[in-house]
Amino acid sequence: MTDYLILRIAKLKTAAAILGSGQHTWREIPTPNADASRTHQNQDLKPVTNSRALLMAVNARVALAGKKSPNPVLAIEYLITASPRAWSRKSMPVDPHTFAKNALYLLEEMYESANVIAVNLQLDEATPHLVAYVVPLISVSAQRRLIPKKKKGKDGKLETVTHSYTSPAHYKLSAAATLDGRKKLHELQNYWHQHLGMAFQLERGQVGSGRKHIPPQRLYQLTSEGSLPPPTIPPCPTYPKTLPKPVDPGFLASSALKRSYQDGLSKWEEHERRRKLALPAYLREIEEWRKYCEQITQKSISEANKQRVNEERLEHLAQANTKLTKKNQDLTTKNNELRKLNSDLLWLQHLLEDLTPNLREKLEEDVHQLRMQQHERKSGGLRPGQVQQPSAPEVRSQSPNGTPGSSKSP
Repeated sequence: MTDYLILRIAKLKTAAAILGSGQHTWREIPTPNADASRTHQNQDLKPVTNSRALLMAVNARVALAGKKSPNPVLAIEYLITASPRAWSRKSMPVDPHTFAKNALYLLEEMYESANVIAVNLQLDEATPHLVAYVVPLISVSAQRRLIPKKKKGKDGKLETVTHSYTSPAHYKLSAAATLDGRKKLHELQNYWHQHLGMAFQLERGQVGSGRKHIPPQRLYQLTSEGSLPPPTIPPCPTYPKTLPKPVDPGFLASSALKRSYQDGLSKWEEHERRRKLALPAYLREIEEWRKYCEQITQKSISEANKQRVNEERLEHLAQANTKLTKKNQDLTTKNNELRKLNSDLLWLQHLLEDLTPNLREKLEEDVHQLRMQQHERKSGGLRPGQVQQPSAPEVRSQSPNGTPGSSKSP
């Protein structure tokens, strides 16, 4: 089976794009195709270790550039990996850490070391791969330019006058220096194959294959919809075809025909010898191809089963979440009612505290008056502490003739 070097490039033109890519790289957002139990194995080869630090480092390098275009490429995202089988093959498997160090060295050779902002080796997915962020900042040396201008001469006619202008040395953003046009991209793929792929026995991808990359968001959407395309089965290895054996022209044939016959016969014998020698290798390739196809089929079946189990779990969790949400709403309603009752009780308590002294005084006054009234009834109208005065003696008057008269009080 053939193992390929894989290189993918993406241009990031906005801060939102840089943050989104960094959040996916450092698993700051849910990543369905990553195993969370292996995320701690990921390794950073540069000081930048999160999306915020990535954006700050990119802005720091971009600030060095002079005049910028209206929509410049702020950073370039590189994804560098190999075919899945290359990491686990029996003969000379690719070591992820050595692969990452060599790729980082090539990136720093292509760009300045300071422009390679962040490099993250990801080992929590099915295939190990390297993600790198590069700021396309290039230095421009001072240049002397001649600018022609038209000016009226002494005779009133227009004359062309050349002014000399020297532009100072400066930095500028230029992703086009390495990524502009099909030709440069073709040369870039060749460069990486020659300096990295061949060192790990990896082949260059097929030129003009017509295959299109599926972005991660689209891949997640297809996976969630259950419409993930079937796995790609590699072509079956081919065995050299049998060439027709040359026909002997006979004894009476010309010398030219005999020489042609001898040449054709020698080529045919050489071809047959190579076919026989290639037969064991062909049988091994056929066996490896069959096993690889079985692995792909089993992996597809297991992924489909996992997807089904995950969908069932998600449905169960959604139902449980709905129940918990309803209970939470009920508890919130009861809590609000209890808070209202508590506030009412506090208001009544304060009201009673304000009214208690006045009520106590009123009650004491009423009790005192009732006691006064009861005492007056018992003592004949006398108030408490009042003494009853003795009545004056009755004096009777006599008339002159000695008969008693009417009595008078003194």
